[in-house]
Amino acid sequence: ALIGGQVFLGDPPLATCVWIAPDGTVYTAPCPIDGPFTFEAPATLGGSGTWCFTMEGSNLCGPVDTVCVDVTVNPLPEIVLTDSVIVTCADTLVLTATSENIPPGDTVTYTWTGPNGFSYTGTALAPGPYEATVTGQPHVPPGLYCLELETAQGCVSEKECVLVVPCEPPIVTPTTDTTVVVCEGENVLFCAQLEGPGLDSLTYRWIDAAGNVLQSGTGMPGDVVCLQLSDVTLAQAGTITLEVTGWPGGGTTTQQFHLVVNPVPIPIELMANEPVCEGDTLWLSALNGAVGSGTVTYTWTGPNGFVFTGTADWSGPFTAYVPNVGLIHAGEYCIELVSDAGCVSDTACI
Repeated sequence: ALIGGQVFLGDPPLATCVWIAPDGTVYTAPCPIDGPFTFEAPATLGGSGTWCFTMEGSNLCGPVDTVCVDVTVNPLPEIVLTDSVIVTCADTLVLTATSENIPPGDTVTYTWTGPNGFSYTGTALAPGPYEATVTGQPHVPPGLYCLELETAQGCVSEKECVLVVPCEPPIVTPTTDTTVVVCEGENVLFCAQLEGPGLDSLTYRWIDAAGNVLQSGTGMPGDVVCLQLSDVTLAQAGTITLEVTGWPGGGTTTQQFHLVVNPVPIPIELMANEPVCEGDTLWLSALNGAVGSGTVTYTWTGPNGFVFTGTADWSGPFTAYVPNVGLIHAGEYCIELVSDAGCVSDTACI
């Protein structure tokens, strides 16, 4: 071989290659004087800077110039997951994460992969968020969803994964009758026990038939929640729904209760054919001022132990007769109405 005007038989002689790192660390290795001059070192952030190269050895004809090159080692992107485990009952889930070690504003290509062949690739500016939407019926497919980032310089992050777990909906067990029949003006109590294996907390709402929220709150598995209605009206009759949502996950269970409110009769327009003379027949009458249907049992009471009980249609009239009246029959006569449902009116007198 002819090297630098010298003739060598066989392989060229060796020299010592000297590499000088940016931090001053010197690396040496034997190398052929005709090259190639290669050196490998782990790419670390500390390796950024000026690297220099020269050669030493007795086989060299003279000093070798030192040559230098600037090297930039880009950091690997690091993924910051919002959650490592997501419990959900939803049919749509937004996966999201951010990054570290990437200059803000740099363009990042990201890829989410998951069960059933799910894959989404997008671009965003560092530090993110790097989002993907997953849908499924009836719920988002459970499993491991993983994210990988790649910077504009081609640096690829390690994969970071989030586990999606299907939620368990809460269990609602009524502890009172689910159907309650009352008369207007009475009080009502509905109760249910809430259970939720694996749930941390529960939120609940009592909703009336018109969609109005009557009561809401937060509870724990094992709690008994109640709705008390005082002095109920006819307008409150209908289906009352207890809606319970478990957390984490947002699984919802509903339990229906039914409220039947019967009207209370109202005696109105009390009349009598007074004045009457001794020996005549006293006639009493009243009507029902409440809206309703069915029959009514009514009772008239009066002086000298007078009592008369009868039945009539809802609206009335509710009549009674006192034959052959005398002075002992003078005084106040009162009526009370009772509906088929057992709702009792106030007493009215004439």
